[in-house]
Amino acid sequence: MKGVTVSIDRTVIDFTDEYWDFFNEFHKRICHYYGDKMTVCDRGFQYRIKINTEEHFLHISYKLSLLRKFE
Repeated sequence: MKGVTVSIDRTVIDFTDEYWDFFNEFHKRICHYYGDKMTVCDRGFQYRIKINTEEHFLHISYKLSLLRKFE
């Protein structure tokens, strides 16, 4: 089809078995790069990073899985 424009509105990537030690380093680097900060939700263990560059919007969240087996 010619002349068709496609826009991706939302993409969700779900990682399993990635724990706080991974996300903590990841959020520090991305927040430092974009000059943003992480927010903590009122309910449960959920952390969010929202980055808006006026051209792109990125929303990253980390939620502690209650199904994780503690060693």
